[in-house]
Amino acid sequence: FKLSPAAGVTINGSAFYYDYKDKQVFGAVPDIIFVYLNRIVNIPKSHLYGFEGDVSFSPVKGLTARVSGTYIKSKIDEYFGFDQYGRQNNFAGTGFAFTPKVQMNAMLSYGFDVGSNFNARLTGSGRYSSSQQADLINDSFFKIAPYTVFDTNMSLETNDSKYQFNIFVRNLTNKYYWTSVQGLQDSVVRYANMPRTWGGALTVRF
Repeated sequence: FKLSPAAGVTINGSAFYYDYKDKQVFGAVPDIIFVYLNRIVNIPKSHLYGFEGDVSFSPVKGLTARVSGTYIKSKIDEYFGFDQYGRQNNFAGTGFAFTPKVQMNAMLSYGFDVGSNFNARLTGSGRYSSSQQADLINDSFFKIAPYTVFDTNMSLETNDSKYQFNIFVRNLTNKYYWTSVQGLQDSVVRYANMPRTWGGALTVRF
């Protein structure tokens, strides 16, 4: 559905359901030397459902706000295979890997004129992800904790859009979190996010 009242508020939403047969995912197969190896496997039966929506509004001239979110529930209905330890396992009832239940995004942006030749825009944004698993058996070693990250951006642009200069800060609070977890024989490897990052960019359009 979509609702756009005259007050400048726009609301979008949708619900979805997927019924999978032989869904392909990265799984594990036993190996004599390496205990297990990763490869694509087929899950005979599984399903996923959820909903998503967003709200955007402009309370005053030049100011725009937007909030969006997604809820996903996944479940394996039938799959008998191997886990990352090379053990046979019945995965029925577990969820998909790397599928957080809740994800949220928020953005606040304000644009204004700078003199007669330039316009500027200040933007702040944040994103949240609930906890998720990097495996199919919900092993605590492969759990990715929830995290919230904030970014900021300031742009200065000529009115003809020929020149634009941006200054940005990503991961403003220098939040440490994992983006992926993988097993490597007798080790568990966790991949961290980028730390606080500053930068600038100049764009010239011809």
